[in-house]
Amino acid sequence: MPVENTDGLRWSKAKFPKDPFRLLLCLRFNARVDDCSFHSIIVSLSQHRCKVFFLISIFSSFVQHLLYIAASYRKEASENQGSSLLNNIFSTILNLAPLQKDVWSVLGKDLPEDRPGGQPSVCGKVANKARILYYDRVNTQKKLPHWQESFKIINTTFDRLKAKYPGIECRADSNMYYYEMKKKIDELLDAGCETIVLSSLMPVYSNFEDFNSGFRHCFEFIEEWEHAHQGKKVKVIISPQMGDYQPLRQAYLDMLKDRLDTLPQGASVTVAVTVHGMPWDFFKHEAWLKLGPPYRDKIVEEAKELLKNYKFSRTNVVTCQDEFADPIWDPNKKYLSTNRAYWTAIKEGYDYAIGVPIEFLAENSDTMFHHAMKCFENFKQFNLEDPVDYPDWSVPYTRALVEDKTTVIYNGLPVGKYQHNVIEAFYQSLDAVMSKRQK
Repeated sequence: MPVENTDGLRWSKAKFPKDPFRLLLCLRFNARVDDCSFHSIIVSLSQHRCKVFFLISIFSSFVQHLLYIAASYRKEASENQGSSLLNNIFSTILNLAPLQKDVWSVLGKDLPEDRPGGQPSVCGKVANKARILYYDRVNTQKKLPHWQESFKIINTTFDRLKAKYPGIECRADSNMYYYEMKKKIDELLDAGCETIVLSSLMPVYSNFEDFNSGFRHCFEFIEEWEHAHQGKKVKVIISPQMGDYQPLRQAYLDMLKDRLDTLPQGASVTVAVTVHGMPWDFFKHEAWLKLGPPYRDKIVEEAKELLKNYKFSRTNVVTCQDEFADPIWDPNKKYLSTNRAYWTAIKEGYDYAIGVPIEFLAENSDTMFHHAMKCFENFKQFNLEDPVDYPDWSVPYTRALVEDKTTVIYNGLPVGKYQHNVIEAFYQSLDAVMSKRQK
C-alpha cells in the first residue's frame, strides 16, 4: 500500500484492517518506534543471516495476524450470523493452529479504534518485541543514546532561541509519535501562535523522513486545528536543513582531524564519507537527491583539503552509502556501498580506511547494529552476536577492525566535545527564519 494511503492506519481511523496484508503494512509503518528499529524487515534481505531471521519474523507475524483475523471473524460471525463458508474456513484455521487456545492473550484481545497513537495492539506487541530484542542484545547497557543526545541538541537550541526572542514557544517530539506530535502542535496553536516554524533534526531533509512524514503530519494536524477554529489561518514555514550550515560539517571534520592526528607519517589512508542511502533508482523524485549532495560533497572537498596537511604516502576520499547498494537493490553496482568501499581499500593495500558517517548525530540501533552488520559484512573480527559496550555517551563510539594489513575504523558520531557544532548548526537553521520575522 503506498504511503499516500496510510491515513487509515493512524488515529481514530486506525480500525481493524480488512485483510492481513494491510495489517502487515500497518506494522511496518507504525512499529518504527525508535531509530528505524523495525525497518530491517524491508532492507536486510541482502544479508544471509539477517535474511533467515527476518523472513521467519515476517512469516510468523503473518501467521499471527491471520490467526487474529480468523478469531475476530469467527467471533463477529457468531454474533451476527456471518457467512457460514467463511466462518467454517476461519474455524478450520484456528482448529489447526497451535496458538488457537491462547490466541487472545498472545495477540491482544482487540484492536482499539481510538488508540491515541493510532497503533493497534497487535502491532504494538510486535514492535515492543523488536525493541526488547535490540535493547537486550545490541549493547551491554541495554539502552541507546539517540533519544537523550537528540534532546540535548534540541533543548540547548531552544534555550538559545528563547533568550534571543523572548516570548516564543518551542515544542519537540518524535515524528513517529503521532499523538504526542498533535498535542505539541495544538499546544502551540492554543497558546496563540500564528506562525509555525517546522524543523527536523536531520542533516538532510528527505521525503522519506520529513516531507512525506513528520512535516506532512504537522500540516495535517494544523489543518485539523484550523477546521476546529473557523476563521483562523496559520502560517507554516519549513526552516533550512542543518546540513546547509558549516558548523555541522565542522563537527565531522574535527572528529576526522583528531583521528588523522593519531596515524603515523607515511601511512596510506582512505576516507569513506558515508550516508544512509536509499534505492535511488526506485525513488527518482526523492528530495534527498537534490538536498543531500551539496552537503555531502562539501564535506568530501573539505576532507581532501584536510588530508593535505599530513605526510601520508597516499590518500583517497570516496562517498558511499550504508544501505541499498547491495545485490537486491543495486545488482549492477551503480552505487558504492560502505562495505565495498572498505574492501576496495583492503584489496588496494591501504593502511587505514576511516568511515565518517555524516547523517547521524548520535548512536542508535541503525549505527550500532543494522548498519554495522552491513558495513562489516565478511570481516573476520566482526561478530554479529557480540554485544556492543558503550557506557560513556560523552565520547564517540568507535570501532577498529583489522583485515589483512588494513585497519578499518568506524569514526563515530559528534557527541561530547564535538556536539557544540551540531547545536550551532541547528540554531543557525532556525535563526535564519526567526531573524526575518517582523517586529
